[in-house]
Amino acid sequence: MSTPTSENTPLTTNATDDTPSSTRYDIVITCADGLEAPLQTELSHMDIVSDIKSTGRLSVSATLEQVYRICLWSRVASRVLLPLKKRNINKEYDVAEQLNGLAKTIDWTQWFGLDNTFAIRMSVDKRVQVSQQFAMLRIKDAIADTFTEKLDARPDVDSNHPDFPIYATVNDKQAEIFLDLSGTSLHRRGYRVAMTDAPLKENLAAGLLYSVGWHKTKNSYSALIDPMCGSGTFIIEALLMQCDYAVGIDKAESQFGFYHWHEHNSELWQQCVNEAQQRFHTGLEKAASGKLPTIMGFDADAGAIKATHKNLIAAGLIEIIPHLTLEQRPLSQLKIALAKPLLDRKLKRPLVITNPPYGERLGESDFIKPLYQGLGLTLKEIFAKQKYQPILGLLAAHVEQADVLPIEDPQTLRCHNGAITVYFRHGQLIRKEGESLITRFEKTEIKVDEAQDFVNRLQKNVNHLKKLAAKEDVTNLRVYDADLPDYKVAIDVYGDYVHVQEWAPPKSIPPETARKRFNLALMGIREVFGINREQIFIKTRARQVGNTQYGNPEASAQSKESKNAPELKKDNRNRYKGNKFQQAREEAKRQEAQRLAQKKRKMHVVQEDGAYFYVNFTDYLDTGLFIDHRNMRSMIRSASRGADVLNLFAYTCTASVHAALGGAKSVTSVDLSQNYLDWGKQNFALNGLDVTTSRYQFIASDIFDWIKDNTDQFDVIFIDPPTFSNSKKFQGTFDVQRDHTALINRAMNRLANGGVIYFSNNFTKFELDETLYDRYEVTEITSETIGFDFNPKKPIHHSFEIRHKL
Repeated sequence: MSTPTSENTPLTTNATDDTPSSTRYDIVITCADGLEAPLQTELSHMDIVSDIKSTGRLSVSATLEQVYRICLWSRVASRVLLPLKKRNINKEYDVAEQLNGLAKTIDWTQWFGLDNTFAIRMSVDKRVQVSQQFAMLRIKDAIADTFTEKLDARPDVDSNHPDFPIYATVNDKQAEIFLDLSGTSLHRRGYRVAMTDAPLKENLAAGLLYSVGWHKTKNSYSALIDPMCGSGTFIIEALLMQCDYAVGIDKAESQFGFYHWHEHNSELWQQCVNEAQQRFHTGLEKAASGKLPTIMGFDADAGAIKATHKNLIAAGLIEIIPHLTLEQRPLSQLKIALAKPLLDRKLKRPLVITNPPYGERLGESDFIKPLYQGLGLTLKEIFAKQKYQPILGLLAAHVEQADVLPIEDPQTLRCHNGAITVYFRHGQLIRKEGESLITRFEKTEIKVDEAQDFVNRLQKNVNHLKKLAAKEDVTNLRVYDADLPDYKVAIDVYGDYVHVQEWAPPKSIPPETARKRFNLALMGIREVFGINREQIFIKTRARQVGNTQYGNPEASAQSKESKNAPELKKDNRNRYKGNKFQQAREEAKRQEAQRLAQKKRKMHVVQEDGAYFYVNFTDYLDTGLFIDHRNMRSMIRSASRGADVLNLFAYTCTASVHAALGGAKSVTSVDLSQNYLDWGKQNFALNGLDVTTSRYQFIASDIFDWIKDNTDQFDVIFIDPPTFSNSKKFQGTFDVQRDHTALINRAMNRLANGGVIYFSNNFTKFELDETLYDRYEVTEITSETIGFDFNPKKPIHHSFEIRHKL
């Protein structure tokens, strides 16, 4: 075959001699959108200077040896392309014919002969309207025509293994034709023999590892943790870097596109391959001796862990597997999984990096944000007392999903995993968490003009409860329960927030007196806890009616803050006269309404006994977490290991979450309200529990109908019915005193031998039907389930253990 003419020779820069090491070629290197900077970093480590020309495209001037090294070593690049010809195009005209014309300007007989095969691949910008298949056909026609005109014959096409792979690109302004020196996309490592749903592209994983500095030798990480490892792409790519593995070795024999290029130097290429093989042998030997960072991969799916093992073996890393931790563990068990490595000081500077199920793997997008938030909270708890701050990196389908991650000065990289646009959020984990109100409370002397008795009582209560709360690690508790007759409010602390419930005053108390006392109480609460208005949420309790089983303030109550909050200081009132003063009041009301609207429907996260829950202080009378059942939930958690658990009147499924975290075999949550069950699913996701698995069931149904029709047996059943309900969804009304016997009898039909029912309700005058004591083994446990923050002499609820008689 003849030497190419100058017209068809790619641009080169010649040094002082013509040796292969001195001739330079202008090369285009492509990558997935968003990986330009990581690719540039990688090339700089090969002593190759590059320029980012456009999205997904870098240009370099490289020697032949450097071209070989890019093909052999680049973990981030997609293709290595040698430009042949380009021209401007007009996308308004026939693009395929313009490509045909461009291809005809190249003398293809100068590049390969009749005994060689060729194939066309191309990339078309989405702004260009052209059939990709037809455009490739027209390029092929131009090549065939060139050979026919000159040699009266044409070479064959081999789409799978061509000798001469041709690559074309088209955007809205320009078309270009290349020789694809990489042959096939470089992201294909050859080790992916097993996959899970929505797998991560190998070169994307490598690029993200470069973004967080995994490749650096100084200040290197002591560990890599992937809590949702899937088929192990992050782990394998990280190990290949550690072992100094050239990812192109497996393609070295036949798959590159430069073997039939006239500039190919087989001797130089073999030297590069031999060097790569030796470096991998040395790196693998070192890693197999245990000189590796701690590598840990977890996944809730046993199939994912098996896939990771298979892919590690296919990647040639079988000798390293004994030094890795690969376990089937749900995210909810991450604290347990990392306890020993933390104790052994193996996680001094860890990288936590993962590709969570951001849609494709999880299935329901409503539970992705809670999953991310829960992971962030769990990591903060795990590393709270560690000297070194971990680096956290996660992929998300939408950037707002990653906004809940506790990352200091977060960096966001927009990139593509195949056709899916994803966002990589990374940075240093924020470990410091403000102490809860009850923890940081310090008793001080507070003097007020009025309500001194209320302030004193509240301070006394909180000071006493602080010690008990610290002992039991409780941050959600009741600190005042209408202790003084003039201040009929219930005050609950939820972490860093205060929830105040005002009991509707009797008609004997004038409304203006009640309002004054309530405002004084609010002022006292702010003084005692040293908090601002944004941390206080206020409701008025009234009799629940209709389907407000758990209470919706829009229907049955009103936030008093909206009425009383826009207080203009007396010092300022004289500044306003007549209409101006009225305007100022209206503006204050408007601003207050906006502030309340922002607070409205906002979920806050609180922690209880190792679990996280969403609470809502504004949209419902109840917050989503009944703090008086704290001890009951702890009992259920302790009884749930290996058990089939049923939660009737499940509400927001807080007891179900504790059962699942306690190791329940299955958890079934039944409630009349689908909205509350959806809230419960978010609580599950917040705790790293997979809501898509059949292990956890959420059933919206009338309790009596469901338990009558269901035939399953359960080891633990929790029943916490409302005192009264006349919801339209019920057939008639429900009265716990009247109907509890029938309810319990039906539930006992579903209770397995040796199982237990925990029955509880908040009707203060409740009395358990005597016939139940005769039929079953019944033990009242009210004193055990009433927490230290409630008055045991006036129990807020009544609770019982019920079992089959032996």
